[in-house]
Amino acid sequence: DRNGHVDDLTSDPRLQLFDQKGDCVKEFFPVNKVKFSHSSKHLVLSTRVPDSSRNIRSKRALEALPMDTLRILTLGKKGVEVVEEIDSLRNFKLAGEADWIAFQRFKKDSTLHVRALADTAEIRLNKVSEYGFSKKGASLYWVADSALWVMNCATGERQMIKKGSGKFSKMAFDETGNQIAFYYSEAPKNALAGTGVSLWYASIGNEARLLSDSVNTVYPEGWVVSPFAPLTFSKQGHRLFFGTAPAPREKDTIQAISSRPNVQIWSYDEPEEYIVQETNKARDAKRAYLAMCQLADGKLYQIANKRYPHVSLPADHTGDWALLRHTESYSLSSMWEAAVRSDYVAYNLLTGESRKIREADYTSYRLSPSGRYAIGYAQTDSLWRSIDLATGESYDLTSPKNFIAWDE
Repeated sequence: DRNGHVDDLTSDPRLQLFDQKGDCVKEFFPVNKVKFSHSSKHLVLSTRVPDSSRNIRSKRALEALPMDTLRILTLGKKGVEVVEEIDSLRNFKLAGEADWIAFQRFKKDSTLHVRALADTAEIRLNKVSEYGFSKKGASLYWVADSALWVMNCATGERQMIKKGSGKFSKMAFDETGNQIAFYYSEAPKNALAGTGVSLWYASIGNEARLLSDSVNTVYPEGWVVSPFAPLTFSKQGHRLFFGTAPAPREKDTIQAISSRPNVQIWSYDEPEEYIVQETNKARDAKRAYLAMCQLADGKLYQIANKRYPHVSLPADHTGDWALLRHTESYSLSSMWEAAVRSDYVAYNLLTGESRKIREADYTSYRLSPSGRYAIGYAQTDSLWRSIDLATGESYDLTSPKNFIAWDE
């Protein structure tokens, strides 16, 4: 795939490297992960033990199998110039738009090796539990010694972002690597997942600051910051998107599971059938609802909610409008209508104001690149329509009389 991961269902996948003439210049078998560096001067891949060697019933024999091998290929006009091999590989990551790599070796060694692909000189970081690169700028974050750190790989300059004995999670850089956001929790290990999670942010060179405690008056009553939602900066770096959810509830541990009645309660008027609810139970337990922070003033906005859980954001998250959608009320009728109706709300990302623009609409709308318009096609009348989210006005872009916009 685009991230270099090989399909797990493919048995012993083989990699072939071709030059511009179409000749196969190198072959590796089997491979786990493959990726070109940003400059395309290097190809980085990991090779593993063939599946035939893994079909061993003894657990001790499986643990004794060799770990993956990291291979760094330097590419030139005349083909592969250098093939560097590093054994006992646990994992590796490449910088997005810089030729840097970070990797860990051995099963019980937490040392992180960081280096430029064109150089063998390494920076070694000890006791690393998590790490990752920014998309641009070759900034690296890592968690070690109860602290979150960042480093500019080009200069070697390091900074401790925050120290604490709690758990750091979902670290995310902005596109340039000049800002970082993360969740932090000091809840005990036996606490319910999602308890006491706070949202933090730092611009590189400055101390981390708290954006939101677990609970905030902006969120619906009984809701908290969710540790399951990803953290995403807008392309301009002026907004941070995160997630909230209803606070986790304690399970009944007083009564033994064996003594509880095994009863299924089916209801005719629920928006989702019981079997669908059971299928989605694990996913719904981690469902988060989109929220946003304007980083300039730290103001928080709750965008999604249980009524409108689905949110479409403009490209790069830089526009002024978001589109909220509600379909749950129409899920039962969709079974005999063969189409899903939706309610739509225009949400102003600058002010937090919202306005319903469509109700029980069969049209499937999506945002234009700028986020100013919602655009969609309705199979019920074969029309393409647009809605100006700022004014709520609707425009028919096609008409069956003068422009056929469907293909039977």
